[in-house]
Formats: sequence, structure tokens, C-alpha cells
Amino acid sequence: MSRKTLVTLIRHGEVHNPAGVYYGRLPRFRLTSAGRVQAQGAARMLADRDIAAIYTSPLLRARQTAAILRQDLVGVSLQRSRLLTEVGSPFDGCPSRELAARHWDVYTGSPPGYERPEEVLHRARRFLTLVRKRHAGARVVAVTHGDLIALVVLWAGSAPIRPQAMGELTRWGFPVSYPRPGSITQLCFFTADPDELPAIEHQPLP
Repeated sequence: MSRKTLVTLIRHGEVHNPAGVYYGRLPRFRLTSAGRVQAQGAARMLADRDIAAIYTSPLLRARQTAAILRQDLVGVSLQRSRLLTEVGSPFDGCPSRELAARHWDVYTGSPPGYERPEEVLHRARRFLTLVRKRHAGARVVAVTHGDLIALVVLWAGSAPIRPQAMGELTRWGFPVSYPRPGSITQLCFFTADPDELPAIEHQPLP
């Protein structure tokens, strides 16, 4: 490859959730006004970048974030990818306090048929392989969800892929314990090797 390939992962903005539930893959969970401001902040950070394409999780909060990012990027395509979607878990709709008591671990004890951390990372890596081939030497943006970003960070840092580690990213040099809404995590790939571990940079919004 003549130039590095950049994949910019953005966590969707804050979500309107007055009932205080774990919304997971539930439909119709939209951005709050603060979430829109977070997305606008991310858009400003990307405004002077040469972006080849924007990809987004199919869930509403991610699509709304991606639409805000694209507003000032004339001619940049916007595509949905199921590889970027939220974790499939049995906890969708459960009170958030129950998940907080589990330290937001939606994996341990889940019955067969729901995703494990390794499976989420596997589809994240499939996405990265796809866009690195499709946009070699360019920059792409992907709007996705916190767990997927956390797992990519652990993989890039050769850290154990386990639920407990996903909320302890500072132990592997990340500046925050978990990706914040609207935050930007940039992956830099320097070769065409599909097994290359990217250099990584996290940039939370002010």
C-alpha cells in the first residue's frame, strides 16, 4: 500500500431513553438534543478531512449520527452495514439498573444464540477487512456502538477479549475507561496484511 488506510470509528450520540432501559437492538431509540450536539462536534472535527465514505450501523441512533456527519460532506456516500450493529443480547428492554448491577456485562450467562465478545470482534474485523480493500489508502468513517469499539481497542492492544476488560480500557493505555457518546477512535493501517494490528488514537469530544 502506498498510503495508510484510516478507519475512523465514531460512537453514536446520547440516546433519548426516558424509561431508563437497556435498549440494545430495540428500534426507535433516537438521539437526544445533546446527542445531536455531540454528533455535530464530531462532524466539525472531520470537516477538513478527505473522507471516502461513511458507513453506519442500521440502528436509528447511529443513522441519525451518520446523517449529521454527512451534512457538510458533499458527495460522500453513506452506507449501512449490519457488521457495525449493536451486540445481540437477551437484555434488550431490561431496566438499566439491572445492567449496571452486572457492570454492563451482557455476555456472561447469556444462553446460546446470543453474541459472545469474540463474535462481535469477528464481525468488526470483517468490516475492517472489507473497507480496507474497498478504500485502500483512504479514510472512511464508521458510526457504531460502544462495545464494538471497545473490543476493537482490546484487539489492537493485544489484550484479553473478555467482558470485564471492555470497561477498563485505561489499563491498556486508552484515555477513558469506555468509549463516550460521540467520541472518535481512529485506526491506522499501514500495510495490506489482514492480520495487521492498527495503531489507535481516541479523541473524546470536549
